[in-house]
This record gives sequence, structure tokens and C-alpha cells, in this order.
Amino acid sequence: MSSSEEDETSFKRLKLNDGKNYQVWIDYLDLHINVTMAVAGKKRPQRPLLSVALISLMFFWMTCMLASLLQPAD
Repeated sequence: MSSSEEDETSFKRLKLNDGKNYQVWIDYLDLHINVTMAVAGKKRPQRPLLSVALISLMFFWMTCMLASLLQPAD
């Protein structure tokens, strides 16, 4: 793998409060969400920062809602 290919597939630490603008791509396909992020004007990264199945998110949300409903009132 060349260094340019490695740069495209490896994560770079981003400091979000450094005054730079960032671009975020959110892709949704077949109940799956991919989120990629880069400094504005740079190429879109090949590897997503976050990749999650929507079913997992729905299960998590429903579990949280159920837990909040089952908690005793103060």
C-alpha cells in the first residue's frame, strides 16, 4: 500500500475547535448509516468515522425509552 493510499484509509485526529471548516457526509443505504468527515475542500475519506445499522440505533432508542418509562417518579 502506498503512502497516499494509507493516508486515505487511516484516521487523522481532528480538532474541531481549531477554526477550520469541516464537511460531513452522511450516507444511508438499506438500513445502514455511514458518516465520514474531513476538512472542507479535502477529498472525501474512503473509510467512515461511524458505520452503524439503523436497526441497532432503533433498538438502542427503544431500550432507552423503555428504561425512562420504568424509572420511578421522584
